[in-house]
Amino acid sequence: MGALRRKGAYCWKNHGSEYSIAGLPDITGVYKGMFFAFETKLPEKRSNTSPKQDREMEKIRLAGGMAKVVCTIQEAEMYLDELWLDR
Repeated sequence: MGALRRKGAYCWKNHGSEYSIAGLPDITGVYKGMFFAFETKLPEKRSNTSPKQDREMEKIRLAGGMAKVVCTIQEAEMYLDELWLDR
């Protein structure tokens, strides 16, 4: 999250509990006025998202935000750059 913050993003880590939304991505935030959410995974587990995670990421996309699975800091930074350029 430090790298995302250095790029100018406001972001936070979502800690799962009985009071949070099941399947919410690990990191959410705002970058240059645009909402983003990243589910973090090890590279070998990139495709191991749960149905609840898939549903929540789709809801974010349908609402106009960006939701992605990321495995590296560089990948997360790249998606923020793409989000800004696609604007």
